[in-house]
Formats: sequence, C-alpha cells, structure tokens
Amino acid sequence: MNTRWTVEYKMNGFVCTLAIETGDSGEIMKKAVAALEYLQKQGATPVAEPVPAAGTDQVPVCPVHGVAMKPSQHHTGFYCAKKNPDGTYCQEKMEV
Repeated sequence: MNTRWTVEYKMNGFVCTLAIETGDSGEIMKKAVAALEYLQKQGATPVAEPVPAAGTDQVPVCPVHGVAMKPSQHHTGFYCAKKNPDGTYCQEKMEV
C-alpha cells in the first residue's frame, strides 16, 4: 500500500503542490522532512499562515497540513485533527 504526503507552498509568486508517494510508510517522513528543508532553502513559503493575526477571531491553520485547526474541548486553544502519513494524529496545537 502506498503512502502519500503533500504540501502546498508559494515560490516566485506561484502556489505549488509537492507530492511524495512511497510504499514504505517509515520512509515517507524522512523524505517529507528533506523536502521541507530543501523548499525552505529555496525560499519557498507556506501557503497558509500558521498563526492568526492578534486580536482577530480567525481560526489558526495547521502549519503542517494547511487546514483550519479545531477548537479544543479540554483546554483553551486549537489542535489539528488530521492524520500523518504514518497513521498517527498531528501533534500541532495552538494556545490562545
């Protein structure tokens, strides 16, 4: 079974999507980290802003998955409900 990882980024004014697909779920995270490091060195920026502007009612966006975070029912803040390619849940949290 193939595992797929995608990220959206901006470079030179263009919004781009990079997808990595492999049959080895352990290898996908290594490739994803290497891809993110390479994109950062090339000047790429995330499509979504991970932190909302101060004093607004905007919902924060997960910097890993680029999706709106969910309000926590256990503490003040937000969390990402998406799963990582390895099947674990994202650990990104945003305190308010």
